Amino acid sequence: MTQLEVARSVGVSPQALVAYEHGDRRISALLLEKIAKLFKLTMDQLLGVTPEPSRKGRLSPKAMRHAQRLQALSKTQQRFVIKIIDVLESQNKAENPRGVLSWRLIRE
Repeated sequence: MTQLEVARSVGVSPQALVAYEHGDRRISALLLEKIAKLFKLTMDQLLGVTPEPSRKGRLSPKAMRHAQRLQALSKTQQRFVIKIIDVLESQNKAENPRGVLSWRLIRE
C-alpha cells in the first residue's frame, strides 16, 4: 500500500501523512484508530505497546528437543543439517514421488 493510498483511506492529505511520520505534526487518537483499522491492528499493536500475536501453535516438546540438539552442533554441522532440510523441502515441493534424496545437491 502506498502512502497516497494510506492517506486517502484515512482521510488526510499525503503531505499531512508525511508530517505525521516525521513527527512534525501531532496525530490524533481518532486518526491512529483509523490507521490501526486499516492495517487490521489493535491500537496497542500500532503503538508497539504489546507484541504482535505469535504464530499459531508452539513447538512440540519433540521439536524443542531437536532444536536443542541442533544448537549443540558446531556451526558447520548446523549448516549441513539445514542444507539437508532445505533439499528435502524442495523435493517435497516438487512432489518427488519416490522421495529420493539427491546427495549431489547437498554437496553443491
